[in-house]
Amino acid sequence: MNREVMGATEITQGRGGIASRLFGRLFSSRRERDRFRPLYAVLVERARDPRWYTDGGVPDTRTGRFAVLSALLAVVLLRLEGAGTEREAEALISELFVEDMDGHLREDGIGDQIVGKHVRQLMGAAAGRHQALRLAGDDHEAIAQVVSRNFYGGESPAAGALRAATDLLAGFRAAVALTPLPALKDGALPPL
Repeated sequence: MNREVMGATEITQGRGGIASRLFGRLFSSRRERDRFRPLYAVLVERARDPRWYTDGGVPDTRTGRFAVLSALLAVVLLRLEGAGTEREAEALISELFVEDMDGHLREDGIGDQIVGKHVRQLMGAAAGRHQALRLAGDDHEAIAQVVSRNFYGGESPAAGALRAATDLLAGFRAAVALTPLPALKDGALPPL
């Protein structure tokens, strides 16, 4: 058998062939990401808690819900980042967020040609919240500024609403900081 034919056979059928490794990596990545679906589902559940929208006065719109979800995601990612050993988990959870946002955009009728642009914009906004919360640390007033800038679509929130949303986010952040990493990665997020 000549080398070229043998190479093609190795690529398509061989245990260690390129196609085998490529597809194995593709599907193992999906399996790895699936490990964090329970955590992501609980994040979404926490973001849908009615207190954000009633007590906290966050607009109950896609934009408002995105603001809350991306802030809660940032809190979890900052906790994992702080451990210094969870880069893969951070990446896989972020991939679930991108997958979720992509699905919502498509539901809204955004087509293939521009969905990537919209996802990049959403990821930029989420990254901004991540950085702002990183800089805020545990400073309640700094967290209030992040909430004020990001949760209300440019509108000035009522003082009581801002306080309620800030208390929810700061409380969640404090509780996540105390949650053991294995439990956190399994989706055992503290209640709000």
